[in-house]
Amino acid sequence: MVSCPSCKTKISSSAKTCPFCGATGEKFERSLKNWARMEAEEKRKKREEFERKLEKDKKLTFNCKSCSKKIKKYLKYPELNPDIFIKGLVNPVAFCSMCYKNHLNNQFHGLILLYRKNPSFTWQEMSGKNKIVSYLQIIFIIVFIIIFIYSGGV
Repeated sequence: MVSCPSCKTKISSSAKTCPFCGATGEKFERSLKNWARMEAEEKRKKREEFERKLEKDKKLTFNCKSCSKKIKKYLKYPELNPDIFIKGLVNPVAFCSMCYKNHLNNQFHGLILLYRKNPSFTWQEMSGKNKIVSYLQIIFIIVFIIIFIYSGGV
């Protein structure tokens, strides 16, 4: 299907005349061939673009380190995730979302156990980045508990 050069309606590319406006002649046939060639070029460009996109997507897939599931790599992870308190704990590019969540849950649980088992724990044992992350985790847990209690939880 191509567009008629005079009335711009879609017609068959093998038509000799336009059934709507009646355009005929050598100029009409030449313009139909040009339209057909242009549409073929557009299809070729779309196909090449699709193939480039597929090639790019292949480069952005990798296997999870824990469960070896194929996942897509997000290059701008910190911008995609607004949760400040979990940034920097583990490299999210290496794990699928399920393994990453499990790892974070284990870190929260480990942090709570650390405070329970070792009340004399000193902050000098932790690096500056881990201290900030731990403070933010504690604040998040406290805020979550307060919201849960005031929202009529259990």
